[in-house]
Amino acid sequence: MSHSPNRRSFLSAALAASLLPGQRASAEENRFQPRIAPVVYRPPGGPRVRLDQVLLSDPSGRIYGDSLAQGALRYREDRLPLTRFVGGVFRPVPRDRIAEAQRVGSVHISGNTLILRPFSSLVAPGGTPHLVLAHRNLSWEPGALRTMEGGSASAQAAQIGQLYREGDGLLAVLQPLG
Repeated sequence: MSHSPNRRSFLSAALAASLLPGQRASAEENRFQPRIAPVVYRPPGGPRVRLDQVLLSDPSGRIYGDSLAQGALRYREDRLPLTRFVGGVFRPVPRDRIAEAQRVGSVHISGNTLILRPFSSLVAPGGTPHLVLAHRNLSWEPGALRTMEGGSASAQAAQIGQLYREGDGLLAVLQPLG
């Protein structure tokens, strides 16, 4: 193909231009910049639920968690899956991440609390699992979950998604995914 070098040149130039300091991004480009935002679950046909806490209820009895009350780093995911073409440079979209991940549990909701229930122990003692949440066309990165003393996860919680292991982190997918 004779146009392949031109395509590579275009991608290289676009990437270089986006990295130049002092360049003001357009409104369309800003739309895809990560920002701190509330973690919101929108069930099909139901009201929006702002999530205030996430808990991982390990079968060994340990509870890990974090507050979501201040929000988390949010990414727009309704974009081209560029990692297929220029791997490693762009953040992979959730559908591509799921394809490479292993299903390890389920995701539930009780009030304003998201509860992750793995099938088996996922976290080594003293470990802090890194978490990414994906829902519709958004994803959030609350970061590493901390060990919580005296916490408990509600036994009565509705299942709303699946939990995946992705490398050494976890991906919680809330349905529907966009």
